[in-house]
Amino acid sequence: AVRDHLADLGTTLPALLERDDAVSLHFWFAGYDGVRRQLFPGLADAYRAWCDGLGTAALARACTAGERHFADVAEQALGLWREHGAGAARPIDALLRAAAC
Repeated sequence: AVRDHLADLGTTLPALLERDDAVSLHFWFAGYDGVRRQLFPGLADAYRAWCDGLGTAALARACTAGERHFADVAEQALGLWREHGAGAARPIDALLRAAAC
């Protein structure tokens, strides 16, 4: 889910915003659920603002902030894996549970 956020927040969503591709944005958010949504509920809030006619600024800000946040989370998770090896599952799970934004 963290890797998906990095790809989507850094590439996919900014490209859709730049193209002003409303249909593709709605399609993308139709599948925004599960762990990805749990980790970044603020992105859904920004989408709702866009749907309400408030423009793309909130979505653009969410993409920028989310990409920075999840890059940091990914680095922390890799650090835990380096430190704990096969025993890293619990510390990484705890990190992800605390990482929601």
